[in-house]
Amino acid sequence: WKHSFPDDKAMMSDKREWTKGFIENGVRSVSQVAKGKAKARQSTSPFFPSVGLFLSWCLPSLEDVGLPSVEAAYKEACCASMGHEWSHSVVLLASRETGSFDLKRLPERFMFPKFKKNYEFLCSKVMSGEALVVALPAPEDVAVPKPVGVAKGNALWREVRKGLG
Repeated sequence: WKHSFPDDKAMMSDKREWTKGFIENGVRSVSQVAKGKAKARQSTSPFFPSVGLFLSWCLPSLEDVGLPSVEAAYKEACCASMGHEWSHSVVLLASRETGSFDLKRLPERFMFPKFKKNYEFLCSKVMSGEALVVALPAPEDVAVPKPVGVAKGNALWREVRKGLG
């Protein structure tokens, strides 16, 4: 403490900086500060934490709000197939935004940075309290082929074969 706050003037200056940090980073509730204090007690560092480190302890992590880590979300997005039950809708949206076809086929060194950017953007929206809606196509937007009779189907195939030579 004596190294971090050698006198009252230094302590008052730091209190102002910490207050600005709380305001700028959205730490406004007692429960957020309590969470930061709990993590500070778990820290093995012998030094007083910086404002930024303490603020990171106050804010919820992805796992705290039920979101998988970036790495776990990326693996899920790469391995998902039709009918996959997603761990969270954010993973689905990030996969769609990145391009699920490319995620499965292109190398990780190209796709992971793109996926990470999209996933972190969507996670920040969720962490700030925004509701994300997974948009499904309306039934009239989905083209459903209508069955044709056998005779008409055979006629269409003959035309295709003629076109091929």
